[in-house]
Amino acid sequence: MKSLSFLSILTALIISACSPSQDIVASYVDRPNLPKEPYKKVFVMALLQDNIARGQIENKISAQLVKRGKTVVKSSELFPVKLSKTEVSNEQLIQVIKDQGCDMVFTVALLDVKTTQSYQPGTTYAPYGYGAYGSYYGYYGYYAGYTSSPGYYVTDRSYYVETNFYDVKSDKLICSIQSVAYNPSNFDSWFVDYSRLLVYQLKKEGVIKE
Repeated sequence: MKSLSFLSILTALIISACSPSQDIVASYVDRPNLPKEPYKKVFVMALLQDNIARGQIENKISAQLVKRGKTVVKSSELFPVKLSKTEVSNEQLIQVIKDQGCDMVFTVALLDVKTTQSYQPGTTYAPYGYGAYGSYYGYYGYYAGYTSSPGYYVTDRSYYVETNFYDVKSDKLICSIQSVAYNPSNFDSWFVDYSRLLVYQLKKEGVIKE
């Protein structure tokens, strides 16, 4: 897994001008271990070192869960300074989650960012209709009227995100969803759409029940 600077990613999101789209590319659900009763309290944890981005992501995901009647605990509120193994051990994290009474853990991680560049060739066109060919000046006037636009390079960025859902009681992975966002125009719209897409998929798979 690559180490990524979320500040540079945020900058790329802001300057990206292409239209965004987001798709789920893979998912896994441990159906035999899905609980019969709906989850009630969810611990949301964005696995990022950038605390500002971590808080923003957790806020947007939590908002979607709250709309569906879930109680949410955010890691950014319990560990506002830093969330890492050097600061918080696995045992400490497990104990905090249990102390909060959470029955589900929701993690989100940015796996990779891929950048591709393609060349869009220029075009040549006549600004008016077909010219006259009866004389040299008519022929000249026709071709001299052609206009050219230069070619240019287009940079496309794909952001690969993985979200996992764990049952606290059994400590098992219940569901994993991998998605990719293509050229998101800005950070806010990206994660609002991402959160909605995730919750929709979770309801579809029967992981979240209202």
